[in-house]
Amino acid sequence: MEIIEISWHRRDMKALVATVHIASENLPLLAWEPVLGHAGDPAVIGASVTGVGSRFGVPVVPGSARRCDHTRPERSACERMLRVTNEPGQGWRAYLNRQHSQVAQALGDCAARCRTPCSVMSRIDEPVRTRLTERCKLAADFTNSALVRLRHAAPVGQGFGVPSPMEVQTAWNRSRNALRKLPLGYQAMQGSEDDPYPLGGLAALFSAIADAPIVPETMLHDVSTRVTDLMTSSGEDTLFTDRLQAGGS
Repeated sequence: MEIIEISWHRRDMKALVATVHIASENLPLLAWEPVLGHAGDPAVIGASVTGVGSRFGVPVVPGSARRCDHTRPERSACERMLRVTNEPGQGWRAYLNRQHSQVAQALGDCAARCRTPCSVMSRIDEPVRTRLTERCKLAADFTNSALVRLRHAAPVGQGFGVPSPMEVQTAWNRSRNALRKLPLGYQAMQGSEDDPYPLGGLAALFSAIADAPIVPETMLHDVSTRVTDLMTSSGEDTLFTDRLQAGGS
């Protein structure tokens, strides 16, 4: 959220919509975290998604009836997640880079839209499961919102088609109106018009999905302030400037 805010003030809408898109891909993990106790950690998730009656990461037998709503890439990612802990670092990095967000979407599908739930969901107590479904449905609606769709209209490279700040705000206003159609979204969006954050109500939305307070961090600001203070107090600011002018590193 800090990066989104910085991108807004820099008027870097390309970076903003890219960050929003990345957040949307991983929102289901935020919704599942209170249930799992972690954000989909492959090293410990097995006990929560495998076992009798689970279809999580199980290949579809050719010719059999399809009982799982996961797409083929999602099933492949889920299967990979369950064995990636035995792979070397290169395998871990490849999984995190290419497939972890697909696992997030698969978990979101389990809670929000599966027509034949397996033991991944049925093992969860009813009140917890109901709340989880609400959060995952809200995450799915955000993923399909006008704001996130701006990413697909902003091609990487030449920058043609990158939205203006006004277009981003318009898309976010449309998204808020759509998200209010869900009871949890309506609750989260209350008072969002008065929120001073560039995308007013985004923190409240993420908090509702996480079932925990989510606020913009200040890490980049804090690091910048700390480095500046250190350089100023030691006189290194002048030395650093001299090195830059001399072509040093």
